[in-house]
Amino acid sequence: MNLASFVLPTLLGYWIVYRTHLFKPTLAQTPPYTFALLCAIVGLALGLFATAYAYALHALIHSPPTDTAGWFRSQLNLDDMSTFLILLFSTPFVPWVTNLIYTEKDVARDWLVPGESPFDRILREAFEYRRTHNNRGGLVEVVTHTSDSYIGFVKGPNFPWEWPDDVLIVPLVIGYRHADTRHLVPTARYSKGKTVSELALPRSSVASITNVTPTSFGPARSAALPATSSDP
Repeated sequence: MNLASFVLPTLLGYWIVYRTHLFKPTLAQTPPYTFALLCAIVGLALGLFATAYAYALHALIHSPPTDTAGWFRSQLNLDDMSTFLILLFSTPFVPWVTNLIYTEKDVARDWLVPGESPFDRILREAFEYRRTHNNRGGLVEVVTHTSDSYIGFVKGPNFPWEWPDDVLIVPLVIGYRHADTRHLVPTARYSKGKTVSELALPRSSVASITNVTPTSFGPARSAALPATSSDP
């Protein structure tokens, strides 16, 4: 039996899971081994569908195979590529159709992360928005306790369970908030396309984080970290 007949569906399942809004809550709330198992289940389920579809086509165009067990073995060994081709060409349509039924807005409305603070929610939604909109939008302003301001986009994890403790931001505008008026005073701007190193801001130094619009940097929604005391 060909090992690729199991590995390929799992890899295609990984591709589907990462591009389907429906799986986002599961990805954020499960450990790594569960994520790998989910990819395998999705891929194998699609493989079973492709196998059944290939068998139906074979029976419709030709006739039902006289040696059914041999026909299935040829599919598993990839001697007959009909099932694999159906699996390969049907894979891109699964997240597309699923995302039409269960949209990103549905996920944002229904996704409740246990214990998630408003601060973490803004970080997550900004990161998810940018990743699902071809690296456009999803800008935030991070203001520290010293009134330093960083406007840019959040860098997220390669995998949901690797979200860092620090706030990683690639700044487009750096400045500070005026002590009296709280108006933004920019001190540095970075043009689009220019390589800018990401900054790691410890959460203990962050006072607030705000969604901003990409045109005017006007606040859309903000959240502040709970006040902490420096008393011993």
